[in-house]
Amino acid sequence: MNNYNLKINLTILFFFLLCLVHAQESVYIPPTSTVYVGNAQSVGIFGHFINDGNLSIMKDGKVYFLGKIFKNNNNALLTDGSTIKNTKFAGNIIFQQPNPVYGNLGQQLVEGGFNDKKNNGPSFSIITINNPSGIWLTSDINVLDAVNFQQGHVYLNRYVAALGDSTAFGGVNGYNEKRFFVTGTDVSNRGLLKISSLASCCIVTFPVGVTNTQYTPLQMRNSGTVKNDFYVGAFGNVYRNANTGQVIGDTTLKITWTISAAKPITSEVEVLIQNDKDVETKTFAEYRDKSYISLYRNNMWEQFNTFASPQSPGTITSSAAIYSALMHFRKISINSSSTYITKRVLPTKAKYQVTNAFSPNNDGINDKWNLPFLDQFADCRVQIFNRYGQIVFTSVGYNKPWDGTTNGRTAPVGTYYYIIDLRNGERPITGYVVLLR
Repeated sequence: MNNYNLKINLTILFFFLLCLVHAQESVYIPPTSTVYVGNAQSVGIFGHFINDGNLSIMKDGKVYFLGKIFKNNNNALLTDGSTIKNTKFAGNIIFQQPNPVYGNLGQQLVEGGFNDKKNNGPSFSIITINNPSGIWLTSDINVLDAVNFQQGHVYLNRYVAALGDSTAFGGVNGYNEKRFFVTGTDVSNRGLLKISSLASCCIVTFPVGVTNTQYTPLQMRNSGTVKNDFYVGAFGNVYRNANTGQVIGDTTLKITWTISAAKPITSEVEVLIQNDKDVETKTFAEYRDKSYISLYRNNMWEQFNTFASPQSPGTITSSAAIYSALMHFRKISINSSSTYITKRVLPTKAKYQVTNAFSPNNDGINDKWNLPFLDQFADCRVQIFNRYGQIVFTSVGYNKPWDGTTNGRTAPVGTYYYIIDLRNGERPITGYVVLLR
């Protein structure tokens, strides 16, 4: 407690003592009530905090929140010395652990009280994360000026962290591969980082990652002439239908980024995305120098035979450069619905490994003619012929590998000829497969 230089009026003194005496019990600001923190003053909150009124922090004032639960109700205010509205000129709320009185309370829970869809509720001016365990959102939050990372992560937990307002975008400071916004691995419940009012003048960073050990940030420049709000998220794996269907394997990363805009946008945006080796599959890592950004459109992932987006030097961090990071740049068109992007490697013959024999005898070993690389080619055509030139198996896509039957009947032992057309501009793959029993 003595570490804080407290210069406080009687209202703040009462508030501070209430926090200390009741420890982990809730500290409550009732409706129509205001607690002031003066300019360049510091206050510590040691217990839970519930705000139904107004926590008013003047510029350069600091509130160190050391409790477990910080909650703003919808009608609460976080003002800048006034009793009117939230602005970007208020002071800094610092989420910090360990608690000097009660030890390390671990991850802190933050209910900001903001509703991004309705664009209403209280807004922070500045927040600082100085908790090695990070903070866990239990609602959307809005931060008007800046989020400062010192230690730990912000776990979005399916909610939106909105930076800025209708007049100007907010910023992020201190981000790197150990301090960023964690979006979550679940494709349907991923959290989103929103940067509001982004104009064409600036490049902004979305320091996001799927887990707290997988840092996959994205930078963007709005090439249009109109300000817009942009949402960015990421989730684990790459799915055949963007967010549903079979997982696509080796030629992609294990990460999909999502981008959307609040208003229609007619021009392309410039994006720069980064990954480290921990999200690369075996084939991707082997051919990473032939990788590019792939966009999901026309109901399929793009597949190129030449470089579509160049690799880019540097790394996206506010700290030291990140070893083994891989960056790519591309201009893309996006809209109000989610646009999905990932990274792929150029087709390489070495990875088209076709099994030349299988034995469908129901012993659980090599019972089907498995061709895992066809997961990458949703529109491929596979045809298998017997020695008389008759088709015994055909499919578009290869979701169900050939099990050695034709028209529901067991195909005889023998050698069969196949044609695999990847429909990617390459010549079909042809050869023979032996069916054994």
